Amino acid sequence: MGQQRNSTKENQQGAFTNIEKVSLDNPSLIKRFYAFFFYRPDLDTLDALKGYLARSSAFLAHQNVFEYSRSRAGIHWTALQEDENFLPALEVARWNAFLITNELVGEMVLNVLRKKTWADAQDIAGMIGQLLKEIVLEHQIVAQSGKPRWGEAVQKLPTKMRTEALGPSKKVADIAAPHVSKIFAMLPVHKRLRSHDELLLLNGLRLNLLQLQHEFSIRANHKVLSELARTYQVRSPDPDL
Repeated sequence: MGQQRNSTKENQQGAFTNIEKVSLDNPSLIKRFYAFFFYRPDLDTLDALKGYLARSSAFLAHQNVFEYSRSRAGIHWTALQEDENFLPALEVARWNAFLITNELVGEMVLNVLRKKTWADAQDIAGMIGQLLKEIVLEHQIVAQSGKPRWGEAVQKLPTKMRTEALGPSKKVADIAAPHVSKIFAMLPVHKRLRSHDELLLLNGLRLNLLQLQHEFSIRANHKVLSELARTYQVRSPDPDL
């Protein structure tokens, strides 16, 4: 019975299961040097990459919605936990942000693989776009958002990845900037209390994405992932791509 209850809870949380226990640290030069020579990359399959994308997207959404709201509420956070309207609104905001952070993490991974491998950018984008699409579809049932929003996001993700692959690789800071306003607008915080917090949210997104980029660069088997991208055969319907 106990295992059944835990399984049900995990199904309801999806990628957010135990997300509060996930932490990232900015690796020092010594750690990067050690990892370069001695660490064996563990992201070397499509399933591993897909799991990393989902978990990183959940981490990014949680940090920039849940943790921001808690810090903004301050001493009133405990009282808000008993508010029957606040917690559902917070959960909806977190799932809506998950759609956006899913795209952000996908762009980050795309940029890293473009810089680290010789694989065709459209092959990489096709692979990542398909994995992001699968992640959204798998979380469609547990998410609190409306189905039309999810359906629209599913259709746009592969196209967005391919569009990003047409231009030069972006810096991490440039990846986050166009999306911060959308995340900020969905936060369950009154407009009078927000002040200039959008800039704080942007800095948080940039920092977390930079840490994820460092982590992915170390954990990813670039050679294997580039080969998977070439054999995945999720090409664009446009013959020019």
